[in-house]
Amino acid sequence: MIVIEKKLCLNKKNTTIFGVDFEWTKNYKIKNGNVPFCFSVVYFPLYDKNFDISKKLDFGFKSFYVESTKEGEKLIQRASVFFDNVKKHQNSMIIGHQLHSDLGVLSNYSFQKNHSIEEFKFLWKNRKSSHFLFDTRYDIDNINCKSRRLVDVCVDYGINVIQPEIKGSMSKMHNTFLLKKDRAIMERLSVMNLRHSLSTALLYTSFILDEKREIRTNDILYRNLKNYYNYVQSTDFKSLLLR
Repeated sequence: MIVIEKKLCLNKKNTTIFGVDFEWTKNYKIKNGNVPFCFSVVYFPLYDKNFDISKKLDFGFKSFYVESTKEGEKLIQRASVFFDNVKKHQNSMIIGHQLHSDLGVLSNYSFQKNHSIEEFKFLWKNRKSSHFLFDTRYDIDNINCKSRRLVDVCVDYGINVIQPEIKGSMSKMHNTFLLKKDRAIMERLSVMNLRHSLSTALLYTSFILDEKREIRTNDILYRNLKNYYNYVQSTDFKSLLLR
């Protein structure tokens, strides 16, 4: 398991936003054929309307990426530990986009029922009353976009989410990584996963602050990830900055 982490000290009195996202190889031809391989968390304290997000947002993160097909269960365990830890802290919000699909893949893939994942599936269904989970696909209203895909909703809110990482298909790229252990592939998919986590969290904050303004996610990612991923220092990624 490849684990990459940047820690951020948090003031427990402030609300902390946790954006989460999972990636999995997709196979709809067989029952429960979707296989999770990457999980990322991006977190930061809730800011106010006067904060310059693109230039100043500092976030902590944790990224988990499997190195073999045998590590799927380990990835699920890492996710369950995260959910359990966040649940213990007050003033925390977990944000996902179509999170029930992520949780469903984890639940269906696991050989035995994981109590934390099953609990969070229940909490997701009852999130309106729990005030602990928020799903940006279903819980945001007053949007004007062609679909509720993450990229489309982000565009409606002015959040720039250009992503050049996928070449061919994500599933094929990951399978190539498993075969060749090419770290460059892992970094591209890991950074894409982190962008999804960050974008989801930013979308939530824009919604609750009731504002739509330009936010350049790649500028934020570059500033926070450049010391952790060689890919972020590449010409391909730098070409996204200030776009």
